[in-house]
Amino acid sequence: KYIVALDPVSVGLPSLLASKLRRVPLLVRVGGDFAWEQGVQRFGIAETLDEFIGKEQAQYPRLVRLMIRLQSYVAKSAERVVVPSEYMKKIVASWGVPPDRIRRIYSSAHVGELPSRDEARAKFGFTHERVVVSAGRFVPWKGFPSLIDAVAKLSKEFPTIQLVLVGSGPDDALIRAHAKTLGDRVRFMGTMPKAELVALVRAADVFALNT
Repeated sequence: KYIVALDPVSVGLPSLLASKLRRVPLLVRVGGDFAWEQGVQRFGIAETLDEFIGKEQAQYPRLVRLMIRLQSYVAKSAERVVVPSEYMKKIVASWGVPPDRIRRIYSSAHVGELPSRDEARAKFGFTHERVVVSAGRFVPWKGFPSLIDAVAKLSKEFPTIQLVLVGSGPDDALIRAHAKTLGDRVRFMGTMPKAELVALVRAADVFALNT
């Protein structure tokens, strides 16, 4: 039996306290570097994650330094840390967590019967377009503006190309403003149930995971 926390700070810290009070081991899932993500969104940090973990902490704002220490403390205090990729295993190990306490478990999606490609394209109203689909939170490190720029370049070779974006987040207005450079080539779908998203991917010519 474990207490399970789905991030190492906002959920992880109170979960660690509960773990100690109840004497139940803690399992933390780390999907990203919490301190870096908050630093990018709230404190103007422009470095990539690889650059961020390689720099001296003293140059960062006090709250970012605090979050760095907290996520490391919680992760090192957990009996197990679960990550979704080998890359995140490397990041968590850089916090001082022994590698034998880190488990990589890939994220998965369970879907039912899939429509045919023709059925899926009809469902979303795609006819002759070349369709690129991408999905994720609208945050800086997902790279949606760069994807929009890439589709703009491709439009010279593929005049019917359309970019379909699924998701929402704090950069929603910024991404929509950037997309205006492509006119009606970018279609925003908002958030979607997984089954709908899978059908949309089925209809696409390309799925782009820009991170």
